[in-house]
Amino acid sequence: HAYDKLDDLLNNKEVDVGYVLTPNNLHAETAIPAMAKGKHVLVGSAMAVTEEDCIAMVEAGKKHNVRLGTDFQTRFAPAFRALREVMHNGAIGDIVSLRCQMSGPWEGGSGGTRQAWTVPAKGVLGVTEHAWKEDLSMRGSGVMSGSAMFGTDMCRFLMGREVEEVY
Repeated sequence: HAYDKLDDLLNNKEVDVGYVLTPNNLHAETAIPAMAKGKHVLVGSAMAVTEEDCIAMVEAGKKHNVRLGTDFQTRFAPAFRALREVMHNGAIGDIVSLRCQMSGPWEGGSGGTRQAWTVPAKGVLGVTEHAWKEDLSMRGSGVMSGSAMFGTDMCRFLMGREVEEVY
């Protein structure tokens, strides 16, 4: 099936789950109507750009008795699953602290702050307008809407509990 309107997709009784991969600022306006139609929803990360949208999405899932999830795909990588198992079975003792460091190719030499491989610029890889990840109103702002959310989630996944301190 192919649709040009969200409502047409949501009215298809064969669809049980939706995967929302729009810019972050559009996640809530897609996910909430899907959940209202009884569809389970997985959204790309970040979940949304505002706390209000996140709360509204969680409440919609509860109200319509459907599941809502965010896509932290690294949780399913065999190496991280194996590491989690080793950490939880006590093979390496009690873990009291965990540090996550994100690294990759950086622009601008020392002190560069933008990952060169994350956001294609206009004219690169077929991008004809600005890349939405460069527009803070669409992506969200701050370090947590960038790569830090992935490291934080991985710490939560590996430890099996919430992060207590970030610095």
